[in-house]
Amino acid sequence: MTRRWRMVFVTLFFIGVAWVVIYSSLPGDELFYHGKSLSHWLDQLDDHARSGAGDFVTWIALPPETPQQIEAAEAIRAIGTNAMPRLMRDLSMNDSQLFERLRRARQYFQEKILRQPSGPRVETVTPAQRTRWKAALALDALGPAAQSAIPQLSSMVIMRLSSFPIKEASFILAGMGPAGIAALTNFAPSPNSWQQICAVWAIGQHPQASTNLIPWLLGLATNRPPGPGGGYPAELWALGEIHSDASHVVPWLIAELSNTNSPAPRYEQSVVVQALGRYGKEASNAIPLLKAMQADPQFRWEAGEALKTISYTDP
Repeated sequence: MTRRWRMVFVTLFFIGVAWVVIYSSLPGDELFYHGKSLSHWLDQLDDHARSGAGDFVTWIALPPETPQQIEAAEAIRAIGTNAMPRLMRDLSMNDSQLFERLRRARQYFQEKILRQPSGPRVETVTPAQRTRWKAALALDALGPAAQSAIPQLSSMVIMRLSSFPIKEASFILAGMGPAGIAALTNFAPSPNSWQQICAVWAIGQHPQASTNLIPWLLGLATNRPPGPGGGYPAELWALGEIHSDASHVVPWLIAELSNTNSPAPRYEQSVVVQALGRYGKEASNAIPLLKAMQADPQFRWEAGEALKTISYTDP
């Protein structure tokens, strides 16, 4: 047997064992809608075209729902709160010790037996992370109908335990309307903590439900430590995603870019430029400043894109 076929055989073996572990843990009390199980609708809801699975965040908005995801969300809403015990159970799922051992064994086999060099570390999504994200999307589809879960979801965020699905719980709360958003924002996480990062990310993913959070986000932006110590300016990204209350936010963003006494780092200025672009024509007062920044090679692309969305044409 060649090395290539040995590698294929062992990989398939570990995948098979992992799936046995996963499916043996699935609940037996399936719910159905239109002849298809809740598990089927959950798989369709997370068809990888709009995925936020994994213990990391990316500062881009999730793409719009695909037709298949819209159909799955409607099916889950039709199943209703009967699905919540299963969804809350899935939301708390962690990878088993057996799965972790299999993953380490596979890595050992590849590096020590097959002598394959270990490449750069790539963020991968584990089965438990994928399951949690499906549950988060489903509870988000239920929206305010799932408000009975707010106390439990709030505990997942506030307890600050690494085993809790803080990111997923924040995403669900942000889509539950005023009660969920209040539970997400009425505690005081430390600046740049994982709790605050997840809260701001989740709010930015629900812009239509977050328009009343502009003062809260501006407060975070104003109080964030300057320079690299302040971390990524997530609240500025969220302001751009919500692009509401232009009469207050646009002048504030322009002032941030115009501050020559204490200029922000380049990456922060880039986020501000992108946020201004998200306001479109409402940010027309920023055109002179953006045009000046376009002459700077560091900001040429960001400023040019912002000017395009503000519908400005360079004569």
